[in-house]
Amino acid sequence: MNKSIKIKVTGIHEIDGEKEKYITDTEGEYYLKNDKHYFRYEEETPYGTAKAMIKVSKDSLEVIKSGAVNMRLSLEVGKLIAGMYDTPYGSIPIDVNTKSIDVYEENNQIKVVASYKMMNNESVIASCELIIDARD
Repeated sequence: MNKSIKIKVTGIHEIDGEKEKYITDTEGEYYLKNDKHYFRYEEETPYGTAKAMIKVSKDSLEVIKSGAVNMRLSLEVGKLIAGMYDTPYGSIPIDVNTKSIDVYEENNQIKVVASYKMMNNESVIASCELIIDARD
């Protein structure tokens, strides 16, 4: 069963000591299936509207966006996962090394905090944190 939620997704990227923060604060949908949390929402980007889905389990997280932005970010604790980061200027090969994924559940709120590093050619490009805060 889908449930309407308020969702705030915050991405923090630290590159060369400088922190950049990206925040999406919107309405969306949530459901739980096979012990996985699913969050769906739309976000405005500089290129137009993108549909987003985030799947979360105790040791993995996946962000899928389509529309104005197309991307898939897969995180799995303790694993280095190869992927591509698509930009309007081309695709960049990125490896993701996930340190932790923590899921906190309270009455009408779910909070997810994921910590990971984005790498290219074994060099760290950015230290990142993704925070999902969803509530009724």
